[in-house]
Amino acid sequence: MLSVAVLMTVILNTAVNWIFIQSLQEAVDHTEYVHKVESARGQVIYLDEALTMAAKMAAQSGDLAWEQRYRVHEADLQEQLAALTALTRDAGFHQVTQQTALANARLVEMENRAFTLVEQNRRAEAQALLHSAAYDEDKCTYIEGMDRLYDRITRNLNATHHHNQTRATLCLGLSAASILLSIAVWVFVLRLVGRWWRQEERYRHELIAHATQLTQTNQDLDEFAYVASHDLRSPDASGSC
Repeated sequence: MLSVAVLMTVILNTAVNWIFIQSLQEAVDHTEYVHKVESARGQVIYLDEALTMAAKMAAQSGDLAWEQRYRVHEADLQEQLAALTALTRDAGFHQVTQQTALANARLVEMENRAFTLVEQNRRAEAQALLHSAAYDEDKCTYIEGMDRLYDRITRNLNATHHHNQTRATLCLGLSAASILLSIAVWVFVLRLVGRWWRQEERYRHELIAHATQLTQTNQDLDEFAYVASHDLRSPDASGSC
């Protein structure tokens, strides 16, 4: 029974510890995921504004140094957009991301056209292009798409957080149940061990008493045999015959 109690305790503790480790790992992964999402989103917002500002400042001032700044951040924006899209973990959201990517591609095309117009000293046309209804419409589509993308990621984060909380609660419940069950099993085992020990002590005392009684009986028999033998050898015993 003691072996069974030890085995049950080991199994319960192993199961609870495994669940706890899994929950802890998921919590760590969730924290890293949140950090990646917030970092990518912040970079996208910053780079998008930097590109828009560089294109409009070039059209406004005619200074092509703004185009150099634009080119520096253009590749970074595409990289961060791809990273943020990959963090959605939702295959059904690809349509929104594709629409956002298309709107961004059209914006980049118009901004590049604006730089070409600036190089040709056609700043007024460049400004008109960057303030056109088409540019504003694609800009709105892009911003709305990014907002929807972030909302979807946020919902995924909330769902994951809820799952982690549920798992943590389950882990705590199993830990408490494991502790209570272990206590109950060990109390039962200790009672059995105590009962066995008391029985062993009782049997031992009975054996000792029985052995003492047998020893006393043997002594009495030896004394009786000695007395009887002595009486048989005495003269009175011979004369009476």
